[in-house]
Amino acid sequence: MILRTLTAGVLTVTTFLGVSPTREPQPVRSVSRAPLVVVAAKPIPTPIEIAQQSYDFGERGSSVRRLQQVIKTSIDGVYGATTWSAHRAYLIANNLSTATLPDVPTKYTNTWYVVHYKNQKISLPLDKSKRCIKYESAFRKYGLPVDIMSYVSWRESRCDVKAVGWNYKHGKSAWDCKRQDFKKYLVSCKAWASFDSGLLQVNSSWYTVTKKLCGATPQSGILRILDCNLKVSKFMIDSNSHPMRNWGF
Repeated sequence: MILRTLTAGVLTVTTFLGVSPTREPQPVRSVSRAPLVVVAAKPIPTPIEIAQQSYDFGERGSSVRRLQQVIKTSIDGVYGATTWSAHRAYLIANNLSTATLPDVPTKYTNTWYVVHYKNQKISLPLDKSKRCIKYESAFRKYGLPVDIMSYVSWRESRCDVKAVGWNYKHGKSAWDCKRQDFKKYLVSCKAWASFDSGLLQVNSSWYTVTKKLCGATPQSGILRILDCNLKVSKFMIDSNSHPMRNWGF
């Protein structure tokens, strides 16, 4: 505020500064605050982690689309037959277990898909139950085609490492011999012409190869030991331009 006065011709200017009224000091109040919580960002899953997650057959949504991008199949967001077969192929190619694959609904159990191996096209069933999943790591170890052999072992021996299938001479059958254990039957039954042994049912005609790779003949029962059975099967595949013909493909 400025006040102007005139005294004896002299202009006097007096300035008054506004002063705020004095207030009593207020007590300081302490304010309690909740602790700061920092939420860590969710890590982005790797392609392998995405493939190893569990999915339901028929599932729809963004998680399925993300999987389809990883396994490089058509992206429609639906986990169907095409996604299942591509998912299985991806797991096998990356040395991962296929046990996490969803079971296939009954209406798809007679659906087949084609895989390519060397010079052959091999049809495999979509039905997960027609596999020997517990031996897939062994097939991988011996360099065998995992997806194919997992089905072949189910078809040939129903996953039984000790299985024996007898092939009889013309006009003869199992009725001509008394049922006995392997070694006794081998000697006493005169009706058989050859036999198939072990998980992949390797025929006894691979006599020389079996003896060379396993140190014993098929008649000894050595092909009923998994290691020997897979060694000989690997030889059979590597020595044939159409390797799956040995198993009827």
